[in-house]
Amino acid sequence: METVEHLFFDCSITKAIWTRLLIWLGYSRSIGDRKNELQWLNTQAKGTSGKGALISCGFVTLVALLWRERNKIRFEQGQLQVDKLGREIAYHFHVRAQGRPSWKAALTLIAGVP
Repeated sequence: METVEHLFFDCSITKAIWTRLLIWLGYSRSIGDRKNELQWLNTQAKGTSGKGALISCGFVTLVALLWRERNKIRFEQGQLQVDKLGREIAYHFHVRAQGRPSWKAALTLIAGVP
């Protein structure tokens, strides 16, 4: 049975994408259940660095993209492409960062650009 818990927190594909995104943002951590992940996200979002905003944006973007892809699979015989979702989230970050100096700074650090 499809549940919110499964789709966004327990699914191995979701965990793989979220883990990949966190590693890209500089975090190495085990993915927890819904309660633990939302608590962690809430703590990170309260930070004043651009990185906290990126984490929040990344999770919200991931949820939206997973829902879109889930509907494509269910109604249009689509196929989930993990690499494509990762690139789409990164693109979204860079577009949104254009008007946010703290995001640009965080993305520069992530990319390793001096």
